[in-house]
Amino acid sequence: MIAYSGIFVIGAGFTLQALAQKHADSSQAAIILGLESVFGALFGVLIFGEAFTVIQMAGAVLIFMSVVIAVRNDGKIEEITKIEPRL
Repeated sequence: MIAYSGIFVIGAGFTLQALAQKHADSSQAAIILGLESVFGALFGVLIFGEAFTVIQMAGAVLIFMSVVIAVRNDGKIEEITKIEPRL
């Protein structure tokens, strides 16, 4: 059972992920993959009945909000004006 899980399930998952990333923009793929931990926690709650504490929920919300903000700005970071120190 462990060999099946390691070889087929995990191997197939990583292979499909790599194939999908080939067809996606690199910045968008990185942003979307940032939600991997959120989906992992949610599926753990839904499928296995694991506990989901308030702190975990707050963390999931913060991660989700950061991804939404990043996607909304199309992954572009505005340039910050550099302030030169006075000597």
